[in-house]
This record gives sequence, C-alpha cells and structure tokens, in this order.
Amino acid sequence: MKKSKITITIAVIIGIIFVFWGVNNVLDAYERYQREGQLAAVSGNQAEDAADTQSVDQTADSAAVQSVNQAVGVQQFPDHLQDLIRTVMESPEESGVCGEHLEWYYKDEVLVITGTGKMTGYPVSGTPWYDGLRNQIGSVIIGEGVTSIGDYAFSDCSGLTELTIPDSVTSIGTGAFAGCISLTEIAIPAGVTDIEEDAFWCCSSLKEITIPDSVTRIRSEAFAQCEGLKEITIPDSVTRIESRAFSSCSSLAEIVIPDGVTNIRYRTFSNCGSLAKITIPDSVASIAGEAFAWCGSLKEITIPDSVMSIDEGVFLDCSDMTVYYSGENLDAYIDSYSSDWEANNIVWVKQ
Repeated sequence: MKKSKITITIAVIIGIIFVFWGVNNVLDAYERYQREGQLAAVSGNQAEDAADTQSVDQTADSAAVQSVNQAVGVQQFPDHLQDLIRTVMESPEESGVCGEHLEWYYKDEVLVITGTGKMTGYPVSGTPWYDGLRNQIGSVIIGEGVTSIGDYAFSDCSGLTELTIPDSVTSIGTGAFAGCISLTEIAIPAGVTDIEEDAFWCCSSLKEITIPDSVTRIRSEAFAQCEGLKEITIPDSVTRIESRAFSSCSSLAEIVIPDGVTNIRYRTFSNCGSLAKITIPDSVASIAGEAFAWCGSLKEITIPDSVMSIDEGVFLDCSDMTVYYSGENLDAYIDSYSSDWEANNIVWVKQ
C-alpha cells in the first residue's frame, strides 16, 4: 500500500514537470512568433522605404535626363537666343514632331525646331502648324543639327518676319517659304547647293537675300513675284538659272548673270518692270523666248558673241530699246522678227 502511494506521487510530480515544460515551450514559441512578426514588419518597412527611395531616385534620374536633353536642345541655338528657346521648350502652347529626330515647339508667336536630321517634306498646306498657327508665327528659329527644311514647311506663314537658319542646313525644299509676305530678309546657309522651285515664291516684302558660293542651281520660280526685291547678287558658283526664277520681281533694277551660266531660260526675268541693267557673260549660248518680256525699263542690252540662239519674243512688249550684238546670226534675227522690232522701236546695233 505504501509503495503504491509513492508511485502515484512520482507520477504526479512528473506530470507537473511536463505541464510546466509544455507551457514554457508554448510561451517560447509565442515569443518567437512575436519577434518574427516584428522582424517581418521591420523588414517590410525597410523594403517599402527602399522602394520609396528607389522611386525617388528614378524620378530624379528621369528629371536629370530631361534636363540634360533640354540643355542639349537649347545649346543647338545661338547664345543670345537660348533664354527664349528655353522658355518656349519648357512650357509650349503646342508641340509635336516634324521629322524622324526633329521636334517643334510653339509659344507666343515663336516656332522652334530642334533635333538632328531632315525635316519632313509636306504637301501644300500639310504642316502640323498650318491650320491653326501659320498666321500667328512671327519668328522661326531652327536649331543647329537640322539638315533640311522640308517642302512647304513654312508656306503661307503670312506674319513671319524673323528667320534663323543654321549652317547645318544643306537643303531648302520646294515652296519652303512660299507666300511669306512679311519676310524682309534671309541669309541662306553656306552648305546649300540648290534653291528649289518656289522656295521664296511671292515673298513680296523680301528686300535682301544673301546667296552663298555653295549654290549651283536656282530652280524654277524660286524668287518669282518677290516684288520688293531691289537687288540680288548671284555668285559665280551658279551655273543654272531655271525658267521664271526671277519673274515678276517688279522692283529689281539690276542683275548680273554669273559666268558659267550657259542658258537664259524661258521668262527667267520676264515682267521685271524696274529692270534697267543686265549683264550677260560670254558663257551664255542661248536665250529662250520671253526671257526679258515686259521689262519696260530695259532700254539697252549687250548680247555677247557667244550667244548662238535667240528665241522669238525675247523682248516681248519692251519698247524704245537698243540691242548691241555682233553674233553671226544678227541679220537672221533682224529679218525673222523685224515686225516686232519695228512696232516697239527696238533697234539692233552691230558692234
């Protein structure tokens, strides 16, 4: 009996020990759970903080890249224009693309073209600024790096008075400035070789233009109807002047055709009512019909012996005029068109 009591007592003690051991394990497990949860929370907060920091860094990097791009864009322009360019580019009223690597920005009558490469060639009235902005544009500023001015790029910009073209431009497209009736002067960059047809057609206020030695050809109607153009110097590099190139330049008083030009083409100087003096070089071999038609102020002209062909109507509606020529076809011209000469009192004199 006594032995049985001892056994029960030992069992109770062992049970109590197991109970305490289990409770302690549960408490330890709970404490570990709490610690791990805290650690996870801390880790999560740290991750969030890291993510926020990374986001801020990325935003800063993006802003830095944008700032660099903007700085590069501004640096494409002359120093005295950079503040204006920066203002236009930072908060444009309208903007878009005008070439594979070109962008345009407009604000307060200023249109800025920036980037590198060729401008898009457009059909008539096809530019992105044509419908809404063309009559509001007062200044066009093109950045260094642009290599061409597209077809009809600024046609009919009736309020355009100021134009900045960089030396990087080597091509001015067809009709690029046609109908810019307020433009008074322009300097063509030294790398341009061709002045395309209608490039400055009907720039009626254009009084002064500088053509560089790089230009070899002036295409059809390039300066036609530039009624305000009083004088122009065509460099000796030009070897081809196409038909109607200076037609209806009613204020043009004098023209010197450069050595190297071989043909004076159809109506090249027709309807130049103020043209009183023209110099034709020995390189010219032919003069096409109506080349000087309706030039009422032209009273005297010397045609060099090199000219072997003069077409009918070359002096149509000119009057009281003396033509000096000693070429071998003189008698033939006098006989062929004698009625025209007599009717308008045009006298041919053999030198």
